[in-house]
Amino acid sequence: MIFPRPLYPGDCIGLVAPSSPVTQWEQRQCVLCLERMGFSVLVGASLKKGEQEDGYLAGSAKNRAKDLNDMFENDRISAIFCVRGGYGSAQVLKYLDYACIRRNPKIFIGYSDITNLHTVFQKYCGLVTFHGPMVKSDLISRNVLGPGQESYVWNSLLRAVHMECDNREEGMVFENPIGEEMHTIFPGKARGRITGGNLSVLSRACGTPFLPDTEGSILFLEDIGESIPRLDMYLTQLEYSGFFQGVKGILLGDFTDCGNGSPKGGGRIAAFFTKRLESLQIPVLANVCSDHRKPMGTIPMGTVCEMDAGQRRVVFSQ
Repeated sequence: MIFPRPLYPGDCIGLVAPSSPVTQWEQRQCVLCLERMGFSVLVGASLKKGEQEDGYLAGSAKNRAKDLNDMFENDRISAIFCVRGGYGSAQVLKYLDYACIRRNPKIFIGYSDITNLHTVFQKYCGLVTFHGPMVKSDLISRNVLGPGQESYVWNSLLRAVHMECDNREEGMVFENPIGEEMHTIFPGKARGRITGGNLSVLSRACGTPFLPDTEGSILFLEDIGESIPRLDMYLTQLEYSGFFQGVKGILLGDFTDCGNGSPKGGGRIAAFFTKRLESLQIPVLANVCSDHRKPMGTIPMGTVCEMDAGQRRVVFSQ
């Protein structure tokens, strides 16, 4: 796997909207946020024009893919940040220039619907990407003003993008926000490349060439706003596709606002996953905070993950 060059103050960040749109005001706030952090910003052409299609897409699939291709090809760009998720990233996959992306590895950051891009960049480009904050969703909505500020979101991201040069031997221990403990569902140790992301997005990739290869992997899963029957449906679809065969361990993020709207939804979700994943007989560790909650941490997707579910410890390395 290719680990991209780290991010430094003064670097140029490319801003893209591969999925749903933002308003022009929100776009300007995203640019100002990154500029206040000490970066220069280049806005993707379709995002800059404020393109929308059918009210829920940030431009045509070809234009959104062109923004991504152009950002990877542009030598000025050090990192590519997504403004938000939503829906629509699956549409761009057939228009991406994977050879160009492989030749020009760069930091790529996002989550939720951006899961589609993480998995194809791993599968077809051998690129480590970062399951981390998006600018509108996580940076401008919080008081994240710069690398020097005590911000869990920003510090977690910086630790992840610098892990190869800073922690080459011992790896990077993933740390939750203070007060958020990981929970053991099934104890045990496992080691493998970390892949996955949003559960519902992954399930929709079944039957396509874009479903990630999970053989020998550690799988990360999270989601938002889904009922327990729908979560069960997604897991069943993936199970029948053979997705869980060869998976060595599972990390679960939060399933935000899931559980049929019950005030005891969190407990029901935990019980659901305990029952649903028991037959796999692999380690499962829950409440790994890289998900739709605020604040969120950053996972370097495609790196080697060593998990000890019993000791509630997760380490990433190259």
